[in-house]
Amino acid sequence: PIKPQAFIDKKLKEGDILLSVEGVTINGAYALDDLLTSYSVGQEVRIGIEREGSMQEILVTLGELTL
Repeated sequence: PIKPQAFIDKKLKEGDILLSVEGVTINGAYALDDLLTSYSVGQEVRIGIEREGSMQEILVTLGELTL
């Protein structure tokens, strides 16, 4: 689930579950970090999420990860 500090363009909400990036399902074969390495900061990508039991697809702009 998404944590509060991970909001992207305020389109993701706390508790959202990431399911896919550009149609590729996040699972054992495709981890989120593996999928994101082929994209650049500032690039827009479609992500599939589950929010409150409903599947949705949203467009987000990738930001730089700060730890």
